[in-house]
Amino acid sequence: MENALLIGFLLIAGGVALIVGELFIPSHGVLALAAGGVSIAGVVVLFMHDPMWGVIGLLVLGILAPVSLGFALRVWPDTPIGRRMLHGEGGEHADEERRAREQRERDERLALIGLEGRAVTDLHPVGIIELEGKRMDAIAETTLVDAGATVRVTNTDHNQIRVRPV
Repeated sequence: MENALLIGFLLIAGGVALIVGELFIPSHGVLALAAGGVSIAGVVVLFMHDPMWGVIGLLVLGILAPVSLGFALRVWPDTPIGRRMLHGEGGEHADEERRAREQRERDERLALIGLEGRAVTDLHPVGIIELEGKRMDAIAETTLVDAGATVRVTNTDHNQIRVRPV
């Protein structure tokens, strides 16, 4: 009968090991379900051996399950699978590059404010302007702007350049 005690606690430990294995093997929750089943089987075996050991097994499982889940959530983002799921194929380095590129683009757009250029097409209210030799889409803020008119950039919202005639 002492084997039942050992088997019960080994099944609970196996359930915890399966939860940790879920971190490293992308099983889409199959290992987590197996961990729950194995852990419950371990508690049942302990109850069959002695109800006191069953209660102890439940307490151990009640402590080990949240601790192992907390460990899993703390470690998972640092695993190759976790990094790929959180940051995409390039990982954190790609995120940093993307943020730097977006900041450069934002700075370039903000630098346009106050510049003067000319309307290449009519802005009714959307059209094309030329600033420093570059053609860009723009939106007339106040009135319709005829082609060839001089315009000044007043604002940049995301990818929109807002202009007014000078």
